[in-house]
Amino acid sequence: MPSGFATSDPFSTFFTLQNAVDLVFLVFLLSVLGLNTLLTISLMARRAPVVHQASLHFAGIGLAIACNLALLVLLPFLMHATAPNVLTFAWSGILEGAVNFPALVFFTGGSILIYETVKEISHILSLDYLDDDFEAPSRASLPVALSLIAATGLVSAFTGISAAQALSPMASVVLVAVVLSGVIMLTLGEGIATFVQRNRLVQVLGLFGLLVVGITMIGQAGTAAANALGDPDQTLHILGQAISPMSQASLRLVLFLLAFAGLAQVGYARKLNSERAAIARLRD
Repeated sequence: MPSGFATSDPFSTFFTLQNAVDLVFLVFLLSVLGLNTLLTISLMARRAPVVHQASLHFAGIGLAIACNLALLVLLPFLMHATAPNVLTFAWSGILEGAVNFPALVFFTGGSILIYETVKEISHILSLDYLDDDFEAPSRASLPVALSLIAATGLVSAFTGISAAQALSPMASVVLVAVVLSGVIMLTLGEGIATFVQRNRLVQVLGLFGLLVVGITMIGQAGTAAANALGDPDQTLHILGQAISPMSQASLRLVLFLLAFAGLAQVGYARKLNSERAAIARLRD
């Protein structure tokens, strides 16, 4: 498993089947994450004074994009540069093995991703979710609203970039995925939001996909230092159990099945709605 993006990443190796599959899943997952970020930014902008809401919403989107691009360059560089520097634990039966900066990145990003997706899934499945659009957001001053939006963009960018490495170590694939997902959210954000509003299961399945990626990132945290040292014995063990990541093949299979289930549900829902409409017309 990678502890950072590949240092040698010529675009001549970009056009492969594996990279194409990774790109599709990355764009989908980053779009789901981006949609949640845009909705959060929109909600926080509504807390600011009315005269500043439109400009604050636009600034929030710009900050989110800037954070993504900055971390896309900075985070892999730091992970690669600091990978050999490890901290070793030898608490027999409790905590054994080594950790490094990439391990901390994977663990932090995975933890945030798991927390946010579980919270969002619980929120969507709750009855209170139906009343959200009718609740007036609490007011906040312009500096407070701007600070909250900036923090949201930074956390989302950190989570997205670190999660991208769970699918592909190729910098070119992640770069194209980040750009494409950003363009999609900026140009088709309203259409996607409407589609998700009508097909909630698609959003839930997308969030479950992010949850699986988050779990994989936690596993990568256990082997990041061992991979950097080239010593499998340095794999992190907690309570005697090795922390190891899901294989890339298993991860892609799970994400493919989630995507297939979402498409099947959308098709079935459309067929069911058309049959109901036909029955209603016959009754009339």
